[in-house]
Amino acid sequence: MGLGALWFLHASRKRFEQKHEDYRALSEAFRVQFYLTVAQKKINVSEHYLQKHKGELEWVLYVLRASQLRSSAGNTSIQADENILKRYEFINTFWVKDQFEYYRKTSWKYHLLLKRLRLAANGMFLGALSAAILLFLFSTWFGNMIFSEKYGEELFHSILVVCTHSFLVISAALHGYIEKMIFAEQNKSYQQMQQLFHIAHDKLTRSLELENTEEAGEISGNLCSNH
Repeated sequence: MGLGALWFLHASRKRFEQKHEDYRALSEAFRVQFYLTVAQKKINVSEHYLQKHKGELEWVLYVLRASQLRSSAGNTSIQADENILKRYEFINTFWVKDQFEYYRKTSWKYHLLLKRLRLAANGMFLGALSAAILLFLFSTWFGNMIFSEKYGEELFHSILVVCTHSFLVISAALHGYIEKMIFAEQNKSYQQMQQLFHIAHDKLTRSLELENTEEAGEISGNLCSNH
């Protein structure tokens, strides 16, 4: 417990959790901005991103705006006369499809993890309940009938007491961990994003097959805005 408390204080002082969330938000914004540039959309992600968290993550918006000031001076990494269909094929393959696979795998991973943790927590609770019932029965009726020596009865009584309390503590800790890590909410969110990119991938693939650049551009722009 002492080592755990020291690690918690160190992590809180270094802001590991906040930095992890902030840097993930920034990297996701850069990813979307990159594909907006590939799609030749003159949209700045900072105008649509993190509207609900301006106070906490406002520095992310400033970084995005500063990066756009630099790129607007002249980005020649992707030539303007490049075939627009190739651009949308690039977006469809390396962003839309890739994101769909990522959210599908991650959603399934969270689903399995949540299921296993709940199963373990419920199993521990049932174990504590069983130990408590056995403790009651052996303390009242069966103790003198089974154990001929007092030492054996006391030992078995102590084991049941320890199992009852420890199983309850572990069960409560697992349920608290599940709630703290919001696995159920994350699983639901990943499933929604999986569905979004799945629909976008199907529609964008169909538009590319028909060489409908207008529809492909509209799908790409809407996906960037919604994402």
